[in-house]
Amino acid sequence: MQNIQIIKAKTPEDISMVRSIFLDYINFIEGYLDHSLDFQNTTEEFSNFPSVYKTLLLAKLNNNPVAACALKQLSDNACELKRLYCRPFGRGHKIGESLVIRAIKDAKKIGLYYPIGSEILTQDIIQELISKGKEVFLPKVMGENMEFRKIKDFSSLESGNFDIMEPKEDCEVDNYLDIIVVPTVGISPAGVRLGYGHGFYDKFLEKKDAVTISLTLEKQIIKNIPKSEQDISIDWIITEDRMFQSEK
Repeated sequence: MQNIQIIKAKTPEDISMVRSIFLDYINFIEGYLDHSLDFQNTTEEFSNFPSVYKTLLLAKLNNNPVAACALKQLSDNACELKRLYCRPFGRGHKIGESLVIRAIKDAKKIGLYYPIGSEILTQDIIQELISKGKEVFLPKVMGENMEFRKIKDFSSLESGNFDIMEPKEDCEVDNYLDIIVVPTVGISPAGVRLGYGHGFYDKFLEKKDAVTISLTLEKQIIKNIPKSEQDISIDWIITEDRMFQSEK
């Protein structure tokens, strides 16, 4: 049985492990994009590591450092998830999913979706977050627009537009969420997403500040997707093999 631990990196040894994983992330992204990340001030970031970050999270698989991420303070009430990466030998154990859940434990209101077709299953994530006392919201289509409504459990859902499970009418509406996990048919490394062509998420996200996450399959990553004026780029991409911040 695999032993997975997720801890806050506080000791010099653990901080050094996180730094090493972040450097692996930088090398991976630069190789994949064939482009330097110097524009992100990486030299300053690693010379003063970890001064720019509020919290470092380290994941160990059988006591071997395998994945990490960081939280960067943006304001008194907001943090940004940074540098989420899992080394190849740690993939396939849902470590990325566990890191995301741990990293967003301070987020109070989280938007998710109920999957259809080839979309990544989210039922376990929804159940896990609700069991941890989080406020979970799912989208409901209202005419040409979309809103998010709070659910207590899966009994709060009913079949709605396009035969997708949606919150019932009596569920509380709240469109000001901390994090939104977005369904994806295809996505580019720059975070440009393909959906089902209705544009509900792009219209909704246009005026919102929530951190966005795409759960997708490796085969659904498309190197270049043309971006229109209406497209809203996704912040984070998580596949079955890797997790990375989009290069918007």
